[in-house]
Amino acid sequence: MLNEAMNILQKQMQLVTVKEEWSYESVTLEREELDEATLPEGAKKQLPKLVMTHLYLYVDNQDNEYVLYFLTDMTSQQ
Repeated sequence: MLNEAMNILQKQMQLVTVKEEWSYESVTLEREELDEATLPEGAKKQLPKLVMTHLYLYVDNQDNEYVLYFLTDMTSQQ
């Protein structure tokens, strides 16, 4: 998923990064704990009860933070 995060940042923001510049963590959350403001409209209802939230953070040399989240089903990791 880190490669996918790097590709998204490159395509969306034209920023080329290397793996060593990223921080990341994964946390299990219940669907109700997710902030609807960070999700596409109606997406929360379609998620399973438990999701694995993968957070990827890149900070550039001007201290701008770029955060990407991936949500996966706890049972299938898809």
